[in-house]
Amino acid sequence: MKPERTPPTPQDAQSSRPPANSGLSAGQIRYRSRSRSRAHEQSQKDGPVKRPPLPDHPLIPTVEPAFVDNQADFAKLIEHLRAAGSFAYDTEFIGELSYYPHLCVIQVATTEQVALVDPLAELDLSDFWTLVADEAVETIVHAGVQDLEPVFRYTGRAPLNVFDTQMAIGFVALPHPLSLSESVRLLLGAKLSKGSTFTQWDRRPLSQQQLHYAADDVRFLPALRAEVGERLEAAGHTEWANDEFALLSDPAMYRFDPLVQCRRIRGARRLAPKQLAALAAAVQWRDDLARERGIPARSLVKDDALRTIATRSIRTREGLRKAGVLSRPLEADHGQTIVDAVAAAMAGDSKDLPDLRQPEETGTQRQEIDGLWALVQAYCFGKGVHPSLVAGRPDIAAIRLADDPEHLPADSRLGRGWRKELLGDLLPRLLAGEAGIRLDWTDRMLRAGEAQESS
Repeated sequence: MKPERTPPTPQDAQSSRPPANSGLSAGQIRYRSRSRSRAHEQSQKDGPVKRPPLPDHPLIPTVEPAFVDNQADFAKLIEHLRAAGSFAYDTEFIGELSYYPHLCVIQVATTEQVALVDPLAELDLSDFWTLVADEAVETIVHAGVQDLEPVFRYTGRAPLNVFDTQMAIGFVALPHPLSLSESVRLLLGAKLSKGSTFTQWDRRPLSQQQLHYAADDVRFLPALRAEVGERLEAAGHTEWANDEFALLSDPAMYRFDPLVQCRRIRGARRLAPKQLAALAAAVQWRDDLARERGIPARSLVKDDALRTIATRSIRTREGLRKAGVLSRPLEADHGQTIVDAVAAAMAGDSKDLPDLRQPEETGTQRQEIDGLWALVQAYCFGKGVHPSLVAGRPDIAAIRLADDPEHLPADSRLGRGWRKELLGDLLPRLLAGEAGIRLDWTDRMLRAGEAQESS
C-alpha cells in the first residue's frame, strides 16, 4: 500500500498518466531516501510480528503469503489467478528516484491464496501484465491507477475489467477518497497490520513485518469488493461505478499529455493561450529529456522555470540565458531545442491554441455559483454519491457563466454518461426555474429528490 493518493479527476482522466514523482527537491529526495533506510533497518530489527486477528470471513484468506521469486512458481501463480477469474492486485515501489517508479513487490490475492512476487528476481513478468489486460479476468485494486500503469507501458494495451474499491465506495454513501485501512475497518470490521509504507522495498531480504504489511494490502480486497458490490447493487449504482471504472481502461489515462501536466502547475490556468502553448511545449520537452535520462522530470527542471519561459515568451538562446532558469550545462546542451519548441508552439493558429482560463466572476456571480455548488454537493450526498466523483466548482461555474446557462456547454462532463443521468439533466432545469430539489435528513443521512416546482 502506498501513501494516500488523490485519484485523477475525470476531466484530467482524458489523458493523465500518473506522474513519475511528486516534484520533490533534491534535499527532499535525500531526506526521503534516508527515511526509507531507517524504516527498513528498524523493520529488520523488529521481533515477531504482532498482527491483528483476521476476521472469520469466507472471502478473506488466512494463509501465509507465498514469496514468488522463480519462474516456475510464477507460472503456477498465473494459472491460479486465471482460473480464479478475479484477483486482488497492488504494488510496492520507490517513485522519487527515477522517471518510472522502481517496482519492488507485486502483491496478488484470491479468496484462497496470497502471493508476493519479486520483480527484482529477474522474472519475466509479461504473462502477468497480459493477465491484467485480459477482459475475462477481473482485477481488484484500491486507488490503483499507478499500479495499473505498467500494464500499458509493457504491453501497449490498457488494463481491462478493473474494479477499484476506493472509487466504488464513493458511490455507496461513504467518504471519498477512503484509505484501504479505513475501508477495511468500516466495511469488514478488520484492522490492517502495522504500516510499513515508507520503507526500502528494493532491499532483500524483506522483514516479516514488511511481508505481512504487503500481504494485507491485497488479502482483504476480494471481501471488500464483494461487500461494496452488494452495496452498489442495493443503491442501484452498479452501472455508474462500472462507467467510472472504464476510465482505468482508457489508454489515454496512461499516455503523457502536457496539457494535463500544465493543470498541475501553479498559475497555469491564468495564462493566455499563447503562453499556455509555450508552457505545454516546455513541459513536453522536459518530459522527453527526463524519460531519456531515466530521472524524475521535476528534478531535471522545476515547474517555476518552465512557467518563466512561458510567461516571458522566450524564443531565443540569449533570452533563455538572461532568464537564468536552466543550469548552464542544460542550457548549453538543450537550450536551442527548448526555445525552438516554444517558438513553434506559439506560432500556431490562435483558434487551435489551448485555453484553461475561467471567466472572471463578479461578486454577485461568485455568490450565485457558491450557492449552486453547495446545492449540487448536498444533492449528490443525498443521492449516495460523493460529490468529488461527480463534479467540481469549476464545472458549475462554467455552466452558470455560459452564454446559455440553461443548456450544458458541449464540453461539460456533466452532459455525458452517469453524470448526466445523476445531475446533468437536472441542472439546466434548476437554472431555468423549472425544477427544485428536496432535501431530507433521515436516519442521520441526507436524502435528496427532485421537487417538480422550485420554491
